[in-house]
Amino acid sequence: MLQKDILNLLDYIVPYVAIAQCFGRFGNFFNIEAYGYQTKSLFRMGIETIDGYIEVHPTFLYEAISTFFIFVILKFFQRKRKFKGKVH
Repeated sequence: MLQKDILNLLDYIVPYVAIAQCFGRFGNFFNIEAYGYQTKSLFRMGIETIDGYIEVHPTFLYEAISTFFIFVILKFFQRKRKFKGKVH
């Protein structure tokens, strides 16, 4: 009985863990951390370092977008679940 209740609880919590991770990645932007290699591509952001201004990949943004899509997929599965414990 307790196991089924835990599985049901996890089915409802797990999608929100993904969206929390999505929003948490923006802390990396404000702290100027978790950025990628230097680049000249279309997808870049500029930061000021000790060595001067550089343009880098915004890897925090890539992760935020991917975890948002994970949230959307998990919410879809949450609505379509046929038994407890299917989402996680």
